[in-house]
Amino acid sequence: MDDVLRPWQRLVGVHLSDRRYLFGDRASLADFGLFGGNAAHFVNDPLCRRWVDCTRPPRPALNRPFPPG
Repeated sequence: MDDVLRPWQRLVGVHLSDRRYLFGDRASLADFGLFGGNAAHFVNDPLCRRWVDCTRPPRPALNRPFPPG
């Protein structure tokens, strides 16, 4: 699992380093799916939580307030 999960997390981190959302300027179902899956499966498990803390991408835009308008 380590050989698959950690490179994937680094790749997502690079992808999100210069944009707020996975696709375009607004949150999509993919953003919610990524956030929800990460919270459900990785953050609540102590070992996976350590991996997330070491290789986590920037905080997803879903945790920031939505811009007005």
